[in-house]
Amino acid sequence: MSRYLTASIASVRLVPKSTVVVTGGSATIPVTVDNGLQQDLTGVELRVLSSRPERLTARDRAMPVQASRAVSRTVRIRVEAYANGPVRLTAQLYTTADGRPWGAPMTFTADVRSVPSGAVIFVLGGTALIVLAVAFRLRRTRRP
Repeated sequence: MSRYLTASIASVRLVPKSTVVVTGGSATIPVTVDNGLQQDLTGVELRVLSSRPERLTARDRAMPVQASRAVSRTVRIRVEAYANGPVRLTAQLYTTADGRPWGAPMTFTADVRSVPSGAVIFVLGGTALIVLAVAFRLRRTRRP
């Protein structure tokens, strides 16, 4: 019985990821769950934790996972970025009944490359001033 349970737990796994690039203040990171069981997967949730929550945090604390038998399912985790640079994320499946970890955790890196909102506002403001100056000049030159 113990071998059967160990094999069942090992047959549901998170598919390893390489580095994920996060651009902008918020993004969605796909995490794939591979259900190798010969039955539907229910009663499991995916949690993603950040090693640097001051740089990047998961907006969704836990996402429920449901997958048909012998099917892979992609869960989209919404994240919020606050600063640029690499951040290690750990994804782990947990049972919803008692909150125990299911299988091995998966770690991957998210490379945050966000543009600060202040820079965007500065560029838009400068563009608006240029457009206003051109419009003012055109109006002055057309007057008799």
